[in-house]
Amino acid sequence: MKINESHDAKLIEKYKKQDYEHSGRSLMAWETSAQALQRAATHLLEAHRRYRDAMRPFSMVAEGSPGWKEFNDFHLMPIYYLLIGYAVENYIKGIIIINHPEYITDEGLTKIDKHEMYDLLNENGITEFKEYDDILHQLSEYVISMGRYPITKRLDDYKTIKEPINIDRINRLLSDLYKRSKIEQRLEILRRKGDKRTFQEFMEVQKEIIAFITSEVSMVDIHDQYPQYSKDFIIQMMQNHAEKIADKKKRRSLLIVIERWRLGYDENKLGTTL
Repeated sequence: MKINESHDAKLIEKYKKQDYEHSGRSLMAWETSAQALQRAATHLLEAHRRYRDAMRPFSMVAEGSPGWKEFNDFHLMPIYYLLIGYAVENYIKGIIIINHPEYITDEGLTKIDKHEMYDLLNENGITEFKEYDDILHQLSEYVISMGRYPITKRLDDYKTIKEPINIDRINRLLSDLYKRSKIEQRLEILRRKGDKRTFQEFMEVQKEIIAFITSEVSMVDIHDQYPQYSKDFIIQMMQNHAEKIADKKKRRSLLIVIERWRLGYDENKLGTTL
């Protein structure tokens, strides 16, 4: 009986480790977590705005009286920043780990075991989010303490005046992180097929190929012009470009042309999809 129990315990530990490593190295898992946190934060923001917009100037609500619970919705912004900070952190850590799977060890995430998002990006050579440095610093403060406690751990870190963070810029940051996450997923698909290009290389090639394209060009023409790039690479690059097209009809048309080429058809010009 004891032998079986020992064997079962070893199997459980083995599968636990496998699940830990698989989930940790899955960019989709980090992205899903980020999106869930963002959605939860959005609910808090909406509740805060509903009470703020309905509140009369200088109004006060006594504890326990009608409207007391709703009155607390006015104080949800620090929690909103906290959850948004966690969402941003999930995106960042997912992007880092997909490029550094060795960061997942038996000891955990020791290489990225911090909440300072600005540091996480810079220490791992991710530079395209520089315009959001101020927001990253602010959100880190809310994740570390300001969104969880009434005071900071250290007096030197305490702020009597907490500056609001621009919501539009937060949303742009989240959108940019989402786009980077999607590109990293494309790069992971290519890596599995032996094409180990970096994010910077992918974006530079995309810029070059998009500049070459005209309405008279087909997917075959692109491949012929750039034979150094595999068909899989051009498909991933063009699909990424298509996702940026605002016109839904044009976006769908381009994706159809790309998919037809993937399946072996070669007669379609890009035409009005551009």
